Amino acid sequence: MILIILAVIATSVLLAPMGCVLLWQRYNYFSDGLAHACLFSGIVSYFLDLPQLASMLVVSIIFTFIVFILKFISNKNTVISLVSSSMVAVAIIFASKIPNASIAETMLFGDIFSFTLNDLYILFALDLTVLILLAKFLRSIVLTSLNADIARVQKIPVNILELMTLLILAFVVTVTIKNIGALLITALLAIPAATARMVSTTPLNMVIYSVVFALSSGICGIYLSFQFDWPLASAVAIISVALYSLIVFIKFINKRKI
Repeated sequence: MILIILAVIATSVLLAPMGCVLLWQRYNYFSDGLAHACLFSGIVSYFLDLPQLASMLVVSIIFTFIVFILKFISNKNTVISLVSSSMVAVAIIFASKIPNASIAETMLFGDIFSFTLNDLYILFALDLTVLILLAKFLRSIVLTSLNADIARVQKIPVNILELMTLLILAFVVTVTIKNIGALLITALLAIPAATARMVSTTPLNMVIYSVVFALSSGICGIYLSFQFDWPLASAVAIISVALYSLIVFIKFINKRKI
């Protein structure tokens, strides 16, 4: 139980700040697309007899590079939908040929009880790495997201910074998807960041609030999951949406008072 709680806390601290970066760079559907594209990695792992982690890493890197290249000729989110849909379609076709395959279910919902101490150590190391990189490059990331031309004038490597951000996220999703699943990854990446954006006045505030909302969703989700025997990913997603709805309601009431 304690291991699961620590794992959810570490995952929340890891994913929430990355969600802020995705919103700033307008890659709204990247995490969702990547998480679903990882279904394809299970097929690669099965047919080529590769370790699952290695196949997921290869697929996520390929996905990232394709999206990054195609975004120069089309809308970012359109490209993400195109690439992820293609990979998922191919994965489903090949999965139909695998007897008793549970690849899709594992990737979508994960297995939170499969967390080990080694997994937790990896998560904490990723937490530290991501937070250090974010602290170092926060200003550059924000400036790049606001105005890429001004960022280039200030000699910020815009494309390299954007690609590195996507590759880091790809690695994070690869490491966590087997344990927590695509649904929980999407919930902890997108919703806390979107909630934090409504109550923040600075990028740093947004990062901090996103972590607070993600932790609140994760801890409350664990309680609901064990109390009512709900799937953990669904419980966390419901709490995340509830917090978002609460903030929207509060802001609406405050506007009515003005």
